[in-house]
Formats: sequence, C-alpha cells, structure tokens
Amino acid sequence: MRWIPGVVGLGVLLWIGLGMRAVADPGPYEQRLTQALGFVQQGAWQQAIEAIGELDRKAALTPELARLWFVRGTLAQKLQDPETARQAFERVWQAYPPLADYAAWEMVQYDATRDLLPTLQKTVTTLAERYPFSRLLPESQLVLARA
Repeated sequence: MRWIPGVVGLGVLLWIGLGMRAVADPGPYEQRLTQALGFVQQGAWQQAIEAIGELDRKAALTPELARLWFVRGTLAQKLQDPETARQAFERVWQAYPPLADYAAWEMVQYDATRDLLPTLQKTVTTLAERYPFSRLLPESQLVLARA
C-alpha cells in the first residue's frame, strides 16, 4: 500500500495527459513525456528515466514539464531512490495544482517513513488548507496521526 497511490497518480497523470493538450506547441517536453510513458507501460523504468533526461529546476512549470517531474518521482520510487522521488514531488507540489495533492501524498509517505514530523505536519496542514476536498487528505491526516 505504501507506493500504490503512486500508481494511481500515474494513472491520473496519463488521464490528464490525454485529456489536456496544450493549444500551442508544447515542444520537447511533450515528446519526452510521450516517450517516457511508453517505456513506463513496458515496465522499462530506467529507459523511461533516460527518456525524461535532465529537467530544468528553475524553469516555470508548464503542464508538460510538471507531468515529467511527476513521472520522474514515480520512477525514482520504483528504482528505490526515495530522495530523488521526494525532490521531484516537491517540485510538483509547489507549482502544479492539478497534481499537487498526489505529489503531497507521496511526500507525506516519505516524511512519515523517515520520522520527519515537522515537515510531515507542514505538508498535511498545507494540503488541508489548499485542497480541503482532496480524497488524499484523510489518508494524509491518518498518516500524520500515526507518526
């Protein structure tokens, strides 16, 4: 159950990717996302990471770039790199509302498993303020209560 919501989040990501196409040319981010998701569907995690490539940490998050960050976080989890996953989800949490609560859920789990109580409290409190109707809020609050 620990990383199952990441799979759910990836499903949401695919849904958003199919349902929300940019009117302008999204450029290389869309191509990288499409290629990475193709590898994900094949279970080729490392190839998907390579398809994503380097992501600019300072660039404004377009929908395509935000989805790339989310996929990178999910893949980092699958490849047992929780620190990279946490950083990727933090980027999405801070700047891309359509996936922010899913990113927060992943961060909550990371923080709870490492006993990072102040960070966990801050994330759950902010999640409750920003997304009071998120279906992931009750689960996040339960994780906090158990920490």
